[in-house]
Amino acid sequence: MPMKPIPPMLAVSGRPFSAEDWLFEPKLDGTRCIAHIDSDGVFL
Repeated sequence: MPMKPIPPMLAVSGRPFSAEDWLFEPKLDGTRCIAHIDSDGVFL
Protein backbone atom coordinates (compact mmCIF):
# COMPACT_ATOMS: atom_id res chain seq x y z
CA MET A 1 0.00 0.00 0.00
CA PRO A 2 1.52 3.38 -0.98
CA MET A 3 2.19 5.83 1.81
CA LYS A 4 0.18 9.03 1.98
CA PRO A 5 2.56 12.02 1.64
CA ILE A 6 3.04 14.04 4.82
CA PRO A 7 2.27 17.74 4.32
CA PRO A 8 4.97 20.12 5.58
CA MET A 9 4.44 22.15 8.73
CA LEU A 10 3.83 25.75 7.66
CA ALA A 11 5.49 28.67 9.39
CA VAL A 12 3.27 31.03 11.32
CA SER A 13 4.09 34.39 12.84
CA GLY A 14 4.01 34.71 16.59
CA ARG A 15 5.86 35.91 19.64
CA PRO A 16 8.88 34.03 21.06
CA PHE A 17 8.31 32.35 24.42
CA SER A 18 10.01 30.08 26.90
CA ALA A 19 8.40 27.25 28.89
CA GLU A 20 9.67 24.24 30.83
CA ASP A 21 7.46 21.89 28.76
CA TRP A 22 9.07 22.94 25.45
CA LEU A 23 12.51 22.29 23.99
CA PHE A 24 13.69 24.54 21.16
CA GLU A 25 16.44 24.05 18.59
CA PRO A 26 17.40 27.21 16.68
CA LYS A 27 17.69 26.82 12.89
CA LEU A 28 20.08 29.49 11.67
CA ASP A 29 21.00 28.33 8.18
CA GLY A 30 19.80 26.15 5.33
CA THR A 31 16.37 24.69 4.73
CA ARG A 32 14.45 21.58 5.70
CA CYS A 33 12.44 19.31 3.47
CA ILE A 34 10.36 16.15 3.65
CA ALA A 35 11.50 13.10 1.66
CA HIS A 36 8.88 10.66 0.37
CA ILE A 37 10.15 7.36 -1.06
CA ASP A 38 7.95 4.87 -2.93
CA SER A 39 8.14 2.58 -5.95
CA ASP A 40 8.07 5.62 -8.31
CA GLY A 41 11.16 7.16 -6.75
CA VAL A 42 12.12 9.81 -4.23
CA PHE A 43 10.22 13.05 -3.89
CA LEU A 44 11.50 16.06 -1.92
